[in-house]
Amino acid sequence: MRTTRAFISQTQVQDAITAFTHRLSSLAAKQTWLLLSVSIAIISIADLLSFPLGVTCGPFYMLPICLACWQLDLRSTLIVIVVTAILSIMTFVVYGRPMTTFSLLGNLAVLIFVPGLIVLIVNGLRSSVDRQRKLAHHDFLTGALNTMGFAHEAAAILSSPTRTNKTWLLCFIDLDGFKQVNDRHGHEIGDQTLRQFGAKVRTSLRAGDCFGRIGGDEFAWLIPVEQSASARDVAEILHRRLIGILAQQHDLGCSLGALILPPDHWRPLDELMRAADQLMYRAKRSGKNQLRVASITEIAKTEANAVAGGAPSAHDLASQHS
Repeated sequence: MRTTRAFISQTQVQDAITAFTHRLSSLAAKQTWLLLSVSIAIISIADLLSFPLGVTCGPFYMLPICLACWQLDLRSTLIVIVVTAILSIMTFVVYGRPMTTFSLLGNLAVLIFVPGLIVLIVNGLRSSVDRQRKLAHHDFLTGALNTMGFAHEAAAILSSPTRTNKTWLLCFIDLDGFKQVNDRHGHEIGDQTLRQFGAKVRTSLRAGDCFGRIGGDEFAWLIPVEQSASARDVAEILHRRLIGILAQQHDLGCSLGALILPPDHWRPLDELMRAADQLMYRAKRSGKNQLRVASITEIAKTEANAVAGGAPSAHDLASQHS
């Protein structure tokens, strides 16, 4: 069953739901510290200016504390708590408000205890969000990314500035003969087969790889290609490796569509997925264990020529590469 349409719709939903948390989580440590420093300085100045009017801005220190708790480690969060507590006490000192040792210690206890309680709450919330995010982004059966998780990570990789100097392979994988496994041995054995396949592939993933189960017996794999290597050679090596893995499992095979993404290309992820999906189905219609490779640049040129003068379609181009 084709899953590209479902992939696109889930991608849009996922982008809408996780936009804020993704931006917050993507803050680097230096950016977080800069944001904390600016916010603490603004709150401190506002507290000093408003104090003579009988208004305190001290509670607003909870905002940078929560940010530190969400983004930084416990030690860094404790530093932020101590700094904000000292600044709150300094406001009293600047305006000459008398404070006994007992009241000073009491204020410090409150200023540290309350943020500490907030830290526990925020840490619990972050752990819960992380667990839910992992569950939402991973396939429970294979341990690979699911459709939503693959869309999230692949889009982040391909939109990264470091992508522009690399060639990538977007591979769409379909297991040949998997339906027969389900029909002959039952869905429990079929699930076990998928689980074993996912585990073996995940052990071979390199840094920068992105692997996910798109649906049923279909998988997607985004792979960076080293400058010294040929993308077509990498696709052939990958195909042989997958065939070797699957040959040990009920004599399954693998139809693979590999889309080459040159450094200078830019296309939306859903469009790239459709192109890789078409390559895979072209390979599958040619028989068991077939491979089709094409560059998105070649496909784009062929489509443009087809529109201009009835040249062969992108499907025809894809069928010429193996």
